[in-house]
Amino acid sequence: MAREHDTRETMSAALRRGEFLKPVLVAVGTLFIVVYILTALARIFYPYELEAMEGGMVDHVLQILAGDKLFVHPSMQFVPYAYPPLFYYLAALLSSMLPVGFFPLRLISFVASLGILGLIYRFVRRETGERAWALTAAGLFAATYKLSDAWLDLARIDSLFLLLVLLFAYLVRFRPARAAYAAAALVLLLAMLTKQSALPIALPLLAYAVLCRKPGWQWLLGMSVALIGGTLWTLNWLHQGWYKYYIFDLTGQRWSQKIISRRILGFWSDDMLGPLAVAVFLFLALLISEWSSEGKKRFLFYAAFAAGMIGTAWFSRLEYGAYGNALLSAHALLAIGFGLAMARFWQKTGAPAPPANVFLFIVALIQFAHLAYNPLSLIPNAADREAGDRLVATMARMPGDIMLPGHGFLPYLAGKPRYAHEVAVKNLTRIDNGPIAENLKREFAEAIAARRFSALILDKHNWQKPELQRHYDFSGMVFADKKVFWPVTGNRLRPSFIYVPKKDP
Repeated sequence: MAREHDTRETMSAALRRGEFLKPVLVAVGTLFIVVYILTALARIFYPYELEAMEGGMVDHVLQILAGDKLFVHPSMQFVPYAYPPLFYYLAALLSSMLPVGFFPLRLISFVASLGILGLIYRFVRRETGERAWALTAAGLFAATYKLSDAWLDLARIDSLFLLLVLLFAYLVRFRPARAAYAAAALVLLLAMLTKQSALPIALPLLAYAVLCRKPGWQWLLGMSVALIGGTLWTLNWLHQGWYKYYIFDLTGQRWSQKIISRRILGFWSDDMLGPLAVAVFLFLALLISEWSSEGKKRFLFYAAFAAGMIGTAWFSRLEYGAYGNALLSAHALLAIGFGLAMARFWQKTGAPAPPANVFLFIVALIQFAHLAYNPLSLIPNAADREAGDRLVATMARMPGDIMLPGHGFLPYLAGKPRYAHEVAVKNLTRIDNGPIAENLKREFAEAIAARRFSALILDKHNWQKPELQRHYDFSGMVFADKKVFWPVTGNRLRPSFIYVPKKDP
């Protein structure tokens, strides 16, 4: 009885001191990490698209495995997405050892996402020495999984890109030496070869290194300029100018032509303050605290880091068609800031628990609760898989070539030729008003007029509408069930409408 009484007294004292507050937050953060990992593992082997553009990513891998270049004159057979090539070549290397499909690409993204969680942990652990807050920060990023449209484990470039820019920032912050800065320049090059927005993230960090006279900053700046400039020139030369056309010309014109004006302010209210108000205000409080402290190098680093990561997310979110993946860099920065702020403002335990700790505990729990989601809604079910299997089997039995403009990889599964993805084609033809786009439009129109395809399976009725109505008839629906085979994130599109050639009068 005496031992039980002592135990109760010990627990009561611990409660008064608030010793359980921090472990509860760590447990919540860990729970979100576990939920993310289990969700990703439940999706990674799904043989069809989780998001509408995933199939086009596999098309790029097939282009490489066939021995062809990625950045080529556009044709009905292939038009590349406006992304640099590193992810595709890594995926092609992995696909040469594994069955071609979504799994190799998703595996890259999943491993990269684990690396992102690890780097967020390392940032906070290195700055604060606190394992608990480092793990909680990683948990907050995992909690934003649904908020960023469940993109981390998709067969897309974003997780690899975010891993590389975080690694670059980590090297700039914690490895101020000539050799480490040379490595940072190489990492920045790899990030640039994954996604163009690496540069606006890196520029404030490069300025920080120069202005703060970090040891070896000349190596960082000089090698970054040399590696990136030389590589981009070489890639453009190897592709006869098409690399610049797709990666810079089309991308720049697309952004300037399709800005969503309501997101200029809506980004801050809807994307930042709405779902992440606690993390935003804690990060701002951290910056104010750092500005007030002696020596402002840490303030300057995180101000520069935030300018690049959040500024790029804002810039990307303004573009028409941008989804939650554009927010990933902002989410990672706020997760790091959240962990640093908790460590800065959390007071040593006393009796009773300091009011500041109780307040931080409550607002942190509110932040986590606001990001809670149902992971089952992000996982395709058996009916989705069966519907995809039936579609592929049906296409395999159909004679001749079949085109699915928005799902080029599906005909490939049925043993049919693949064709350019609709998103890549629209990206080009809606922006380029010159002969390149006109020739591509003409190629599609002539193929439809010649009734080259035994069937066209469309997401919407408006694809190539004038030519389609003249030369093809609507034949029926692909799926009787209105609930199956929808992508679980991104643009809600699925193969829906079957068109067959008109019969000669």
